[in-house]
Amino acid sequence: MSVDGTVVSTATLAGGLALALLPANLAVGAHAVTVAYPGDATTAASSATATLTVRLWWGWRPGR
Repeated sequence: MSVDGTVVSTATLAGGLALALLPANLAVGAHAVTVAYPGDATTAASSATATLTVRLWWGWRPGR
């Protein structure tokens, strides 16, 4: 997975699912998040990009 063109995570595909984690320090604003599958003998390669918007939220408090 890449964010704004920089690879930030890799994952293993298992049972049709993969888990990739985003960095916790993403800046506030819009980011292009791209995931890609290189393909294999039976499934074609594919990729998709979505926009993730990070917003500041002041409502969280420890112990809440």
